[in-house]
Amino acid sequence: DNYTPMIIEDETKYQLLLRQFPLRIEATEKLPFPRSLPYSESVPKIFLEIKDFASICAKFAKGLNVSKTEIDDMIRKPTNLLLTKTLKSALVELTAAESETQLNFSQLVQICINTLHLENAMPYLEDYIIALVHGSARQIGLRLQGASMLKDIRSLVEDRIYDKLNDKIDQCLDIASYDWMMQEASGVASDYITTTIQFLENTFRAFTHLPTQLSQTTCLSACKHISASLINIILSPD
Repeated sequence: DNYTPMIIEDETKYQLLLRQFPLRIEATEKLPFPRSLPYSESVPKIFLEIKDFASICAKFAKGLNVSKTEIDDMIRKPTNLLLTKTLKSALVELTAAESETQLNFSQLVQICINTLHLENAMPYLEDYIIALVHGSARQIGLRLQGASMLKDIRSLVEDRIYDKLNDKIDQCLDIASYDWMMQEASGVASDYITTTIQFLENTFRAFTHLPTQLSQTTCLSACKHISASLINIILSPD
C-alpha cells in the first residue's frame, strides 16, 4: 500500500471499483474526475480478498451436502478468524511502535481512515455471505466480528497518532532558544513557535476524512502537550 488516498480517473473505473467494493461515500459522489477517495488502494483489495475467501468456504461447504445452517457456520467461523486473527495481527504488527516499518504520521492517519471505511463496508460483506448461502441478502444477517475488531485497531492507531504528533512537537520545541536577559519582547513569535504552528496546520489538513471527534481530540491533545511543554520550559531550573 502507498498509504495515500485512492485516485479514480474516470466513471468507468469508478463503476468497476464499486462492483468490487460497493461502499459509496456521499461527500465524494459529485466530485469531478479524476476523483480522490478517502481510503487507499489496500481497502478494496482487502475487502475483495475476504469476499473471495468466503466464496471458497461456501463452495467447499456446499459440496458436503449439509444444511444451510451448517453452511452458515462453515463460512462464518473461518471468515471471522480471517478478520480477527490474520487481519488484526497484520494491522497490529504494521502499526506497532516497535515495528520495522516505522510508519510516519501521515501513514498512520491514512490507516486510521482505512479502518473506518473497512468497518463501514462490513454490512456489505455480511450481505454477500448471506447471499452465498440463501441466494438473497434479505435474510437475517450473519454477524461478523470485523467491525468491532477494526474499532479496536483504530483505537490503537489513534494512540500512535497522538504519540507521533507529540514527538514531532517535541522536536520543534527542542530548538527553543531564549535570551532570558532581554529587557522587552521583540513583538514577534520565536522561530520554533512559527515552525510548530506551520507543522500543525499541515497536519490538520490531513484530517479531512477523519471523524470530527478524533480530529478535535487530536487537536486538543496537541494543544495540551504544547501548553505543558512551555510551562516546563518556564519552570525548568536550567
